[in-house]
Amino acid sequence: GFGPAFYILITEDAIRHILRDNASNYVKSDTTKECLQEMFGDGILNVDGDLWKKHRMITTSLFTKDFVRYGAKVTAEKAEQVSSILDKLAETNEKEDSAKEECKLLSSSSSSSSSM
Repeated sequence: GFGPAFYILITEDAIRHILRDNASNYVKSDTTKECLQEMFGDGILNVDGDLWKKHRMITTSLFTKDFVRYGAKVTAEKAEQVSSILDKLAETNEKEDSAKEECKLLSSSSSSSSSM
């Protein structure tokens, strides 16, 4: 194949469907979990099942409008960085080890993002 599929959610209904109502149908691959582990540990974005439900119940009150706006800004910045990494990997035909190294670089740069 051509690698993992990526989905960009742009409607509230799609986001609700995947992230809340049917999250159990969208489990993360081992490679995705390993990459996310570098950035998020075992937080809500990197777990599935009962642990995800527990994290979701705890974090629901955090998602204020300002927090979501900030998150959207940071996500857009990171998406640009990921796109650049994927373009580079496609051009050089590098394999998974290089992709994992790029994930580490990306996660180390996330700590330097501007704060809310």
